[in-house]
Parts: sequence; C-alpha cells; structure tokens
Amino acid sequence: MFESTTELAQNKLILLYSMKVLEIPIPNSEFIQFILENLSLNYFMIQQYLSELAGASFAEICPIQDDHSGYALTKLGEDTLLFFEDRIPEAVRHQLTENALVKKSERVKARQVTGHYYKKNDTEYIVTLKVVENETLLFSQTLNVVSQQQAKLICKNWHMESGAIFNQILESLTNENNTAE
Repeated sequence: MFESTTELAQNKLILLYSMKVLEIPIPNSEFIQFILENLSLNYFMIQQYLSELAGASFAEICPIQDDHSGYALTKLGEDTLLFFEDRIPEAVRHQLTENALVKKSERVKARQVTGHYYKKNDTEYIVTLKVVENETLLFSQTLNVVSQQQAKLICKNWHMESGAIFNQILESLTNENNTAE
C-alpha cells in the first residue's frame, strides 16, 4: 500500500505525461478512466495525486463545456515533465501515447455525432440527432416519439450507426428515382 518515493514520483510523472499526450483537457471522470484502463493505480490514489499536482501548480483545474472540469498541464508541469520524462519507462510512455490517440479519436467522434432526448409530456419524447464536422452542422433531425424506450433506442442506434444512417437519409433525399411525377 505504501509506495516508495521513486514510485510516488513516477506515478505523478505518468499523470502529467497522460495530460500531455491527451493534449486537451478532458473531464475528470474521463481522465481517471483513461488512467485506470492503462495503469494499476486505484481511483483514490489517482485523485490524491491529481490534488497534489494541482496544489503544487504542476496541473490546474480547467472548466470544460457542459459544466464539467478537467485537469491540464501548467507551464511548471510541462517544464518538470520535460526534465524528468525519461524516468517514465519507455513501454509505459508508448502505451499511453497509443491509447491517447485512440481516446482523442473517440472524443472527436463523440463531439461530431450527438443524439439526446427529453420528455415533453407523459406521452411524448423529443429526440434530437445531429452530425457536426469542423464546427459546421451537417445534419440535424428532431423526432417526436411516444416512449422513452423508443427515444433511448433511437439515440443508441444513432451513436452506433450514425454514418450509415446519415448516408441512407442523404441517399434517399438525393435519389432522383424517388421523385413524384
């Protein structure tokens, strides 16, 4: 349970390195999940290390959209990491870098495809589906459905198959054989 000073320092460096390779602040919960998936640290240790890193000005808490906050490297954290990065094993750095690329790709996709719903009244739910690319709205559809189950299913299918669904809609709308005569 108790760590050596070297292990403690290395774990904190790994957290700083993770912030570096993720590049943008991500919500605290996503950052912790990323660390848990990549290292054998427990949740409480990660929270303690993050608190200590922020308290020592190596990292800072940043507001992120949708009322979330996350951690980002400070200049002091960047300088420290630059000086001590070689104390993180190469295999760990490689693993974090590779997994950060996957995580960033997932975050970009998640930001580009959205689907959510809300209850309008006892018998209606409003579902909104969107595709955004480079901050340009490509597609937006609002549906009125009769149950929460339908709304959830539509959102789930949209997140899983948005590319295919969007292409089917676009193809149907641009197919000249569909025109009424």
